[in-house]
Amino acid sequence: HIDNFFATQYVDAKFIVPRIIRLLTREVNKHKIDYGTLRYIYRKVREKTNLVKPRKPKRLYQLPNKDELNKFFGIIDDPVHKLMFEFLIGTGAREAELCSIELTKINFQNNTILITGKGKKDRLILMSDVLKSKIQIYLSNRNNRYLFESNRGTKYSTRRIQQLCAHYKFRADIGELVLTTHSFRHIFNTYLAETGVSKETRALLAGHSNTSTQDIYTHLSVGGQIATDILKKLSELGL
Repeated sequence: HIDNFFATQYVDAKFIVPRIIRLLTREVNKHKIDYGTLRYIYRKVREKTNLVKPRKPKRLYQLPNKDELNKFFGIIDDPVHKLMFEFLIGTGAREAELCSIELTKINFQNNTILITGKGKKDRLILMSDVLKSKIQIYLSNRNNRYLFESNRGTKYSTRRIQQLCAHYKFRADIGELVLTTHSFRHIFNTYLAETGVSKETRALLAGHSNTSTQDIYTHLSVGGQIATDILKKLSELGL
């Protein structure tokens, strides 16, 4: 009997779904229902039927170990490409933020860079003395508008950065490990957490600030203690 019940349920679902789709299509066309109204209808149906969207189980994010990172960076033969990924892992910036950094936003004296993140929100990120030195050497004899520019004098696209990451990951032969441009952001924040940087400060540097962390902005300015402490930790990490 149980088998018959599930078989009936399957058959009913198989035939009822197309009927519902045809009915909805006819009514949408008949009444010229727009996209927003249709979404509202679906939402109200979900509410009245207590339908809940199933959540995907969260998986632990597996980060590359030091040997895998060394293989990745060791295979990069283009010094500019290597510097771009060193920038990502050393600042926690998103690839879109990296592509849009203009030289006028970089303060080498204070080791800070003003970037525009998600939602067009401005925030400061920090660069260690090691990273700053590499950037200054790279920029010598260049007349860039953006920090990183292609041979055509245009800024890199996020797609290009992603392609480069996939290319060097493949060449490094580090197996099935997931390594994307966003992985370097996770690595940066993991390193900071391991060195004792507070959750609030990490959130601020990552662009996840809220009202409880706004006051930390003052400490990231010239001579701020938090900025000084983080720069010291970044140098100790060799970033």
